Amino acid sequence: MPRAGIAALSREMKRGGNHGGFRPFHLTAPRSHAIIGTMNTYNRVKPLIHSTELSKNLRMEGELKAEKSLLVKGVFSGSMESSSQITIARGASVESCTLKASSLSISGRFSGAAKIGTYVELRDGASVSALMETPAMSVSDTSRFDGRIRMPGIGD
Repeated sequence: MPRAGIAALSREMKRGGNHGGFRPFHLTAPRSHAIIGTMNTYNRVKPLIHSTELSKNLRMEGELKAEKSLLVKGVFSGSMESSSQITIARGASVESCTLKASSLSISGRFSGAAKIGTYVELRDGASVSALMETPAMSVSDTSRFDGRIRMPGIGD
């Protein structure tokens, strides 16, 4: 990045601006989150619009594969796979599911097993009962997690 670009980004970060879609990462976590592992938020560009959306009125069971980002607002059980991000919205329920994705953000309920390539984010109100495999995880203090976390490369 050119020096002028770095300086502009630095000024924007001090002002608390958008940072061109990036969020600054501070070494100390905010009081409302616990960060497990290492997390480079500059690689975490969240999609503003999901490619596929399962509406809140939908109940689905089976196998789902998506090439791009996926937003779940309804009820799903089975197996789910995406080469991008999967978001489980507030009020959504993904039960007895085997999930594989690049990243995962949960605001609703999730139970099952998940293998995530970059990071998992448990947001406010999330309820999770799962076996997770991920290199990094952010957990809000108002979320609930019951299960195990395996972090590849740590303690192997």
